Amino acid sequence: MRFQVLGPVRVWRAGLELDLGFPQQQALLALLLAHAGRPVPTGEILDTIWAERPPASALNVIRRYVGSLRRLLEPGLPLRATGRRLLRRPGGYLLEAATDEVDLLRLRELTRQGKQAAAAGRLERATDCFTRALGEWRGPVAMGIPASAREHVQFTALARELLDTARLAADSALLCGRAEQALPVLRQAGAHDPLDEPLHARLVLSLAACGLQAEALKAYDDIRRRLRQELGVAPGAELAAAHTRVLRQDVRRLTAGPVVELGRKVAVVRMGAAPLASPPASGSSTLPSLSGSLASPPVSGSSTLPSLSGLLASPPVSGSSTLPSLSGSLASPPVSGSSTLPSLSGSLASPPVSGSSTLPPASVPLASPPASAPLTSPPASGSLALPPPSAPLTSPSLSGSLTLPPASAPLASP
Repeated sequence: MRFQVLGPVRVWRAGLELDLGFPQQQALLALLLAHAGRPVPTGEILDTIWAERPPASALNVIRRYVGSLRRLLEPGLPLRATGRRLLRRPGGYLLEAATDEVDLLRLRELTRQGKQAAAAGRLERATDCFTRALGEWRGPVAMGIPASAREHVQFTALARELLDTARLAADSALLCGRAEQALPVLRQAGAHDPLDEPLHARLVLSLAACGLQAEALKAYDDIRRRLRQELGVAPGAELAAAHTRVLRQDVRRLTAGPVVELGRKVAVVRMGAAPLASPPASGSSTLPSLSGSLASPPVSGSSTLPSLSGLLASPPVSGSSTLPSLSGSLASPPVSGSSTLPSLSGSLASPPVSGSSTLPPASVPLASPPASAPLTSPPASGSLALPPPSAPLTSPSLSGSLTLPPASAPLASP
């Protein structure tokens, strides 16, 4: 058997599609499928089939529909036999079906696998799972049943579940540089909900990441106009930020570290990226720092995290400095007011004039003092003390003066 509820309500047995009967009978089957292996209370069936006051014969009508569906799913079943598909449960009914028989159950299983893959940093695998899951989506949920029944909370919840999966597919595809893979399902989701700002923000970014700059700008203009005309509001921060990225042509194929959490909130370990500018809003799926493309640039004056071995680092403590990796010499002036004695290749030719200090020319390298007799003052509060590097230090001329010890004290060469 094969059951479909993520689109028109349809059933196949042995490869042949079945005639599901009256629209109200189809609504009962759709509700059983939407609950996916959980019993449906009789009261909920009444509310779904009869949106307003049910008739006095409603319970008898439900029993007739149940009997008809049982014989449809299991031909040859005796008239009053229960069978093994549509079972009576205390206070309601249950449809028995395996995961691979129901499109909704297949979608949920693939979505679960996608979240697991994303949590392990396997973003390409996650993208494959999410897009395959959305391949089960073939139109408005429970299409073909009465419109009043389709407004039931169970069917609207399924529609939201599909949109959530589409957002996850977009996030993982953008992060692994495969935006074109999620673009078809994003278009479908955007057509289904033309006012979902987080979804359309991802559509705009995905179009731009695929090189469709003009179409991305048009997609933004379309939803901006709909928001103004239908809701009387301007685009929110997430949608506006996506538009700004497209205008700057700052959306490109991306590479990121492993996703450590994926669900309503998405957090990504970005190795070597700038720290996140702000935390995501509660209850929303947001794109984190995507190789500097989809997130805001670092705030002026902030420190940049060095490359981390797959760990999400905390931002630097206020007042501290972050030491980047240097491949050459350090250009780091001493703290103002500290005494630094450069080691010269010889001795001082003449004592300095009283009250002043003479710095060697900038072309003369300044060597670190011997480790056994450091002459540097302790760093000022809140600064980072640097150990003497093995490479020569070069320092630009500094304003202020340096106090040297008396000329009679010999200076040790390095």
